[in-house]
Amino acid sequence: MPNGKVKHLLDWYHPLQNHDCVLAVVIDVTKQKDLEAQLRQAQKMESISVLTGGIAHKMNNVFTPIIGYAEMF
Repeated sequence: MPNGKVKHLLDWYHPLQNHDCVLAVVIDVTKQKDLEAQLRQAQKMESISVLTGGIAHKMNNVFTPIIGYAEMF
């Protein structure tokens, strides 16, 4: 492409009976591919946030009794 962007195309060919020609259909699916990539990235970010939230919760469970014990003195 002149602007350096990649285009994703879906093509389909079908020979026509009793004719010396082929029906060709080409569909630009670039936008769909871009949206799928954005969805995958959002799912990755959500997974990381769930993981870090779980780690923070476990760390809080470890430190709460330690801090509570330290405040007694």
